[in-house]
Amino acid sequence: MDGGGDGLDGAVFAGVETKLIKLFEVPHFQSPGTMYSGITSDLGFKRHRHEGKITGLAAYGNPDLIEIGLDDLIKYNTKKHRFISRKVAKHHRDLNGLSNYFGPLLSKFSKEDLAFAAQILLERETLKYVEDAISVAKNKGYNFSKICLAGGCFANVKLNQRILELKEVENVFVYPAMGDDGLSGGAALYCYYSQPGIKSKSKSIISDIYKGGEFSNEEIESALKRRNISFKKYDEVESEIAKLLAEGKVVGRFNGKMEYGPRSLGNRSIIAAPFDPSINDWLNKRLNRTEFMPFAPSVLEDVAADYFENYKSDQVAADYMTITYNVFEHKKHEIPAVVHVDNTARPQIVRKSTNPSYYKIIQEFAKITNVPVVLNTSFNIHEQPIIYTPDDAIDGFLEGKLDVLAIGNYICSE
Repeated sequence: MDGGGDGLDGAVFAGVETKLIKLFEVPHFQSPGTMYSGITSDLGFKRHRHEGKITGLAAYGNPDLIEIGLDDLIKYNTKKHRFISRKVAKHHRDLNGLSNYFGPLLSKFSKEDLAFAAQILLERETLKYVEDAISVAKNKGYNFSKICLAGGCFANVKLNQRILELKEVENVFVYPAMGDDGLSGGAALYCYYSQPGIKSKSKSIISDIYKGGEFSNEEIESALKRRNISFKKYDEVESEIAKLLAEGKVVGRFNGKMEYGPRSLGNRSIIAAPFDPSINDWLNKRLNRTEFMPFAPSVLEDVAADYFENYKSDQVAADYMTITYNVFEHKKHEIPAVVHVDNTARPQIVRKSTNPSYYKIIQEFAKITNVPVVLNTSFNIHEQPIIYTPDDAIDGFLEGKLDVLAIGNYICSE
């Protein structure tokens, strides 16, 4: 499900062996995605880019949808298998102006309450859509409890948590590049599985998403020398990074292959200790960002279930930072910098098998602090794409005013 594409807002399929069997389609122009992008734009953020800010902001609001006048804004109709909202459909004709549903309320209600309303509507009606999908599948003989999600609407990590919490749902998988950036992968797989005789699912199994370019230590050292950046090389650089994190340093990390999709997963990340809740404010100021959701916790796979309610090791959506969990009450005090005001966190589960270097950093950090968690946010210059090359990392380090740049086996500090 997304804001629209190819005449549709969504579709439901049954996955049977290597085939996708279409169960029903959701027609265009009345998507919850369009509704949600409306509040994003109305509050002064960039449509189709900053919706994640609304998800974080929503936790600070608490309006009554009937009192605010939005309870009937959008509804999912199980008979027609579609979302219905005349106001959203009308707004779709002119996405450049204020929406005709949130816009008139901007002077009457706080931005937090309006964000909350959008989030609740998205969750409430999308859950009906998912439950309808399960019901339709069951009526056609498919008794499924594992749900795969794709499309920009499922970039909403709180929504994905709600779907996992449905009693009919055993597990949720979110395609790591769930937005339009995933179309290339989907197109390739569709063509591959359209060939006769292809019976194995092995080509579509995702073991990790470190699919981008990487640079050798020689290339990195050449860039550092060219830019006159002082550095020191370490054979065991992970242990040194862990020490710096334990000392309270903010580290820009550039290592290995770049991540695919919208989340930084340790190789192009800014990392720090998770102890100081004020880090969100001052790091946002350093990076010139406006964020309402705390940065993510990267946590070792061995102990994730100790921190997050209902987490199980086969829930790989959390490997890619695509879902939130409630944090156990007795663990909140350990990692306050990565717990949101609504008691949730958006974790990245770090597995030794997929990122041994990042795993070792957190492991060494835990030996020093007894906490196997570090704070993780994307390593990029404000409003710029994620860093890719060593020169990008150096630019991000200098402009972001970070304490340390850990690049390959090198440590750099001003």
